Amino acid sequence: MLSARRDDQQLIYLADDYSSDVLKKWRTDHSFYCPVCKEQVDLKLGQIKIFHFSHKRNHHCPYRGEPESDFHLEGKRQLYRWLIRLGEDPELEPYLPAINQRPDLLLREKNNPAALEFQCSPLSYPDYKKRTSSYIGIKIEPVWIIGANRLKRVSDGVFQISDFLRQFSSYTDPPSALLFYCPNAKAFIRLNHMTVFSSSISCAELRYIPLKRAKRDTLQRKKDTFCPPESWPRVVRNFRLKPKQRISKEVNELRLLYYEKLQVTLPFLPSEVFLPLSANHYFSSPVYIWQSYIYLYLLSRSVVTAREIEKVIVKLVKTKKIKIRKMFISEHTLYTSTLEYLQGLAVIGTIKEGEKEQFITDQMSFAFLSMEELLKKDNDIHLRLKKNEKA
Repeated sequence: MLSARRDDQQLIYLADDYSSDVLKKWRTDHSFYCPVCKEQVDLKLGQIKIFHFSHKRNHHCPYRGEPESDFHLEGKRQLYRWLIRLGEDPELEPYLPAINQRPDLLLREKNNPAALEFQCSPLSYPDYKKRTSSYIGIKIEPVWIIGANRLKRVSDGVFQISDFLRQFSSYTDPPSALLFYCPNAKAFIRLNHMTVFSSSISCAELRYIPLKRAKRDTLQRKKDTFCPPESWPRVVRNFRLKPKQRISKEVNELRLLYYEKLQVTLPFLPSEVFLPLSANHYFSSPVYIWQSYIYLYLLSRSVVTAREIEKVIVKLVKTKKIKIRKMFISEHTLYTSTLEYLQGLAVIGTIKEGEKEQFITDQMSFAFLSMEELLKKDNDIHLRLKKNEKA
């Protein structure tokens, strides 16, 4: 940790960049104590690890928190110094006894108090939800900043997004933005318009914000107006041209279903089952699985409603043909996801939207296309959806 109370009751923040000579003298002349448990702590001034305070061995503080790496400590120090330069008055590692939490930084602004959590180590969803709810319960806005060491880029605009990362986006509406910080690069990284393709692969627009140019509103939780990322057609193309040798049980079931009904193989799935939607976030199943079941159902109908399709999805979830991310699902989520997909099909002209959330599907049909035709259609659909979102 970077904060402790000196034996003269002065609160010391190591993020205030005291010289090593000053700290060495203090370590000789003073004792330091944990602000939470009041027990004595050691001031560590090593050559390798960043200067920090540490509890005595085998001592158990009521709020010990998570082990802190140099990456975490340095990031926290930089964020503290950045807020100071902006004219803010941040508190470093304050203990909030009402909720037994100790955020990395706290801004006690009258109209918009905020707790900054620089999360570099794994965190379970129950713990994330508990901490988030606790802050909200005492009217403090939680600001989750993820360590950039957790971000894995597959290619330009394509990222490996684990459930650990995805949980932090559940606090935005729609859930499609993530904020990272890298102390090595001294920069924020924001992923906008995050669009899920499969359980691990997502497309997003990356924005790089150097710390020296970042403003206070960089931390604000903003509604991320959804727009299909530019990298989406490339991921679909990769799926078509580089099929996996090993597939999961749910993908194999879909493969057999397509071959039975339409005599088509996975690389030649219709473009209509690869729509880049914000609703993709709610499904663990790849986009082409949950959208395919709706698509195949529509082929046998002339008119449907969103409520009707919602019931189909609920049944498929119960029979485990479609997997959902339960942590993000509310009672309305499957309905809104269904509606978004139907409206997407209407935008690209596959079906028509009628009155009272009815959709006319009698003109819908499947036609086998060559790979070249499919790739062109994939791109055309992406452009039409993007144009519609910007309209």
